[in-house]
Amino acid sequence: MSEFYDKMLALANRLITKYGQTGTISVPGTLTGPAHNAVDGAPTTSTVTLVELEYTVSEIDGSKVLASDKKLYLTADAPEPLKTATKISYGGKNFNIVPPVKPLNPGGILLLYEVQVRA
Repeated sequence: MSEFYDKMLALANRLITKYGQTGTISVPGTLTGPAHNAVDGAPTTSTVTLVELEYTVSEIDGSKVLASDKKLYLTADAPEPLKTATKISYGGKNFNIVPPVKPLNPGGILLLYEVQVRA
């Protein structure tokens, strides 16, 4: 069964790379200074490859998914900080990541990540 998912992983990566674009995720820095006057540390950034999709009308509920939200598929080689990232930039625009980041991993093989973003 693993051979099948290995082929699906290769296919997903190939299609996202071919038809996608490059983006940058940002993980907030750790707070520094005294607790009463904490200052954000410098954010950590990582490059990812992604494809932007629109949500279907049936997926838009007006609260969890807004009409302006975008659905992104990111390659499985996206960096581990993706789970704690709060922002993503691509196409000259900045977006906030709406948790949770959803991994697609049938059979224990990570194929891609699905990420909801909001301007």
